[in-house]
Amino acid sequence: MGFNYNIAKDADASEYPLSSPNLVDIYLDARPNDHLRTYMRGRLSFDPTTEDGGTDAFGRDLSSTDILLEQLWLKFDIDRQVFATIGRQPIKWGSSRFWNPSDFINQSIRDPLAVFDQRVGPSVVKLHYPVESLGWNFYALATLDEADTYEKMGGALRGEFLFGNTEIAISSLIAKSEPTRLAIDISTALWDFDVRLEAAAQKGIKTPFWRDLGGSDPFTSIESYSREEDWIYQVVAGADFTIQYSDEDSLSLGIEYFYNDAGYEDASLYGWLALQGQFQPFYLGKQYAAAYLLLMNPGDWNDTQFILSALGNLSDKSYLTRLDYRVLALTYLSVNLFASYHFGQRGEFKYGFSVPAIAGIPGLEQGINVAAPTLDLGLRLTVNW
Repeated sequence: MGFNYNIAKDADASEYPLSSPNLVDIYLDARPNDHLRTYMRGRLSFDPTTEDGGTDAFGRDLSSTDILLEQLWLKFDIDRQVFATIGRQPIKWGSSRFWNPSDFINQSIRDPLAVFDQRVGPSVVKLHYPVESLGWNFYALATLDEADTYEKMGGALRGEFLFGNTEIAISSLIAKSEPTRLAIDISTALWDFDVRLEAAAQKGIKTPFWRDLGGSDPFTSIESYSREEDWIYQVVAGADFTIQYSDEDSLSLGIEYFYNDAGYEDASLYGWLALQGQFQPFYLGKQYAAAYLLLMNPGDWNDTQFILSALGNLSDKSYLTRLDYRVLALTYLSVNLFASYHFGQRGEFKYGFSVPAIAGIPGLEQGINVAAPTLDLGLRLTVNW
């Protein structure tokens, strides 16, 4: 259960949006014997503040009630050597905190600021072969999402290797109707720092890219172009550092930098991307930077966390900082309070736009005005048992 309240400096207080997303997860878990396990997890989402049949600022359809199948899988082993999992299952590749370009098995992007990952799992057939003596793991996957014929199925391979205090993962995905994707993740210790490097490359992107020709009419001065024959690169580099400030307490500091070859240099095309259904938060800009501070269970507050995050789109010069306070109360009730402040120039993290009234175009007769947010306030209540 949650509440969100968004404040925009350039809008009237009566127009500040309020939402109340509520989620209920129900699961069934069966283990007839040591070799076999089945699992199902469904999710009901309900927001009483949402009007059915309406659309958001990006033209996406809204519904107050949704039912999702988050997970449904069957797991068994073959002679305790190979482990097979079939069905919709949670998979996350990549070691970075805010951006995961190597996590290309999932069809949607993870929100790095969300209280928990709300994505449904991909539908795959996964084979896992561990080499316990070396700490290595090998995976082979066949993707099933939207594959109504065998030709539309994709194949993925992943190897995870441990060398001393260094972990290396190499991944690939090939599908007839999808781009070819390759990735490498490296995590290691360097003095007192935990260092991460995550890089991905893809070729064959059929989604069009856009450029502004500089004309006076925004509907005729933008043209599409193809990068289907290009290799497009995304690289994340980050480091964490832990400070022990008492016998039992510590705090963690971390930074990340993200180079996104698929992004744009400024915010001039964001409104057009929204109209085309290509507005993808956290992957719009060419360059990003982020930092965070994590304070776990300080002093006598053994069920409390403080998380301070700061993100910047260096390309459009928009920024966001967020403070999360999380506490476990009444044994099972988790309370999360957060506040986000948007600053810098108009851009991804301070996004607002205006479209003038245009007669004869449905939806634009009165024009559109979305004020850039200044402050977001939120409350999340979660019960787990």
